[in-house]
Amino acid sequence: MKKVAELISLKGSAALITGATGNIGQEVALTIAELGGNLILVDRPGSNYDQIRENVLDNWNVNVKCIDCDL
Repeated sequence: MKKVAELISLKGSAALITGATGNIGQEVALTIAELGGNLILVDRPGSNYDQIRENVLDNWNVNVKCIDCDL
């Protein structure tokens, strides 16, 4: 059985993820990064993006931008 990453490529795409430092947001971000998509991570001011950003940059060759925004 093939992995999702072998079937779908998001290379050249970007995803804006709100609630990016929460559990669901982090998993979504990691999945999109695994598929090759660049990330725009959005969460409330004061959120800590360090862990997810380092994880993504250490494992995949994608761009990550972090934005503080209270929606």
